[in-house]
Amino acid sequence: MLNNPIDKLNFKKIKLSEILILIFPAALISGPLIPEIIVFILSIFILIKFISEKKFFILKNKVILMYLFFFLTICLSSFFSDHFLSSSRSSFLHLRFGLFTLAIIYILEVADKEFYNLFLYSILITLFFLISFAFIQFFLHEIYFLNIQRIDSKRVSSFFGDEKILGGYLLRLLPLILYLIFKINLDKKLGALILILILLGIIISGERTSVILSIIMLSLLFFLNFDIKKKIAFTSVLIFFVLLFLFFNGKLYERLILETYDDIFNTSNKLSSFNIFSIGHTYYYITSLKMFFDNPILGIGPNLFRLLCSKTEYGLGIGINNCSTHPHNYYLQLLAETGVLGFMFLFSLFTWISTNIFKHIFKIRIIEPHKYCLLISVFINIFPISSHGNFFNNWNSMIIFFSLSFFLKEFNLIYFKK
Repeated sequence: MLNNPIDKLNFKKIKLSEILILIFPAALISGPLIPEIIVFILSIFILIKFISEKKFFILKNKVILMYLFFFLTICLSSFFSDHFLSSSRSSFLHLRFGLFTLAIIYILEVADKEFYNLFLYSILITLFFLISFAFIQFFLHEIYFLNIQRIDSKRVSSFFGDEKILGGYLLRLLPLILYLIFKINLDKKLGALILILILLGIIISGERTSVILSIIMLSLLFFLNFDIKKKIAFTSVLIFFVLLFLFFNGKLYERLILETYDDIFNTSNKLSSFNIFSIGHTYYYITSLKMFFDNPILGIGPNLFRLLCSKTEYGLGIGINNCSTHPHNYYLQLLAETGVLGFMFLFSLFTWISTNIFKHIFKIRIIEPHKYCLLISVFINIFPISSHGNFFNNWNSMIIFFSLSFFLKEFNLIYFKK
């Protein structure tokens, strides 16, 4: 018999603040507006709680002090930049993500098991419809009765439409789902089935970065305490379906294998015979480093790469397009836009996460499975050797800080109860 915690749920106990967390993963699919409203409401919620319950002691917390230092850094970076108004929206308003994180931690501290059961099922229902529609797109290409046609023959986006972020969305929710599965002790066979379906959804999305990060994530999950035969069986089933999809879909094979090889070894690069992910990425990364060396302490200002990359001093030569909306890497973006002071915030977090993962792998410190999944969640979100979105993009920030909230709570790095 499979555990079915949903039968025991008492929906009358669910509070409004908890409902906002429950619907947040689904809201991210709709675009930035609804998630922004949720972030705003929860930010006001935690400010009211903070003042009314006099939780001033939390300001002495090391993690909060570290974030406040980062927040002050990006504000100063904007203030001293050449484009204060353009940059200030990304810096001064960033505080809402810190408040959003605190609000979730506050709510989770008093949440019972029923909340976690409902949270898992709400995510699974959302992903059921999202992945089902993705598979329909993958196999049919065009849905005549809905007048929907795939824009890109090599990629599917499901309900995200023109935004090709299906793989990234699934990848970032997957470790959180595994955390919930272990926390509420859901049947492991059902958990393995859910894992396979989500991984296949990531693969058919055609997002190469998400596929590579999925492989890294699976490698880390192998160090969970499971029978080796079950691990081999799971891997065999997954490899079978992946090879099946690649064999029967030439466009997917072309996207994941051939285009990746061509991008890395494209000989038209005017600066190097080897590309980091692609020629474009290589140019963006070199430009970011030039910006950093020119402004090593506070950088050029948050979210200003797009405005300053065309300046002569950051150019890479005639005929080389080194401009984009962002550098496509969180660490290089922070170096370029916020200097070494802003960079240290993310680098310190990644160092702490990596250290604890390696301690678990080498059995120096055994971490409970549900907590280990949260370590992987943050690790994958901020893995440095990867192509990223814009660090100061609202959608990216929301999904990063959402996962970070559960991690900080479970490891007791921030707590409201004395």
